[in-house]
Amino acid sequence: MAFAKRSERLLVLGADWNKVVDDDPNDIGTRTGLKPRGPDEGTRIDGFYVSQVINTNDLHKLAQTGSDHRPVKMTITVPAP
Repeated sequence: MAFAKRSERLLVLGADWNKVVDDDPNDIGTRTGLKPRGPDEGTRIDGFYVSQVINTNDLHKLAQTGSDHRPVKMTITVPAP
């Protein structure tokens, strides 16, 4: 959490959370101010936390890689400086 709190205004954290991203696992969003993002379908346990100023779209799962989790891809838009 310290890393996220010290980061500048643009930050994207991606992970296999093993918990539903929208349920704020380990209070990541609450403690850092980041917003949760995950695929637009299915259980959202693989996904991202992003800075409030970052817009996201086209969140979707990619092909299975052999583990029980699937990679997730998203497109981000960052504000002009």
